[in-house]
Amino acid sequence: MSDTAAFYTAFGVAVDPDSHHRTDHLCAQLEFVALLLVKLARAKSENNAEAVWVTEDALGKFNRDHVMEWLPSFISRLASCAPHPFYMSAADLLWSVWERLWEQPKTAAFEDVRTPETDPGTPYECDMV
Repeated sequence: MSDTAAFYTAFGVAVDPDSHHRTDHLCAQLEFVALLLVKLARAKSENNAEAVWVTEDALGKFNRDHVMEWLPSFISRLASCAPHPFYMSAADLLWSVWERLWEQPKTAAFEDVRTPETDPGTPYECDMV
């Protein structure tokens, strides 16, 4: 989690301590990626080559080192554990967006799906449960 927090800090982002979310929570990570995409769009519109490079580098590293560690497994579990059409559509939409952003085929990403380790002292939290 400290590496995730370091990414956030480097871009001036902090997880609100009152949110009851861990820094590596799904919502926090996806919101951070969204922020980086906005920063990237702004850097490109301003023709700021250095900011474009820094942001693209951060997006690639954050995706590879953090998000892709759990995203394929999460999407697969969401689709299989919640057979309601809404959740199946949400899983498909999330993967479609990610696939387009990173141009990574679904089959390649699902080859090495790992189950996230759980910390018995701090269970995964989600306001949706």
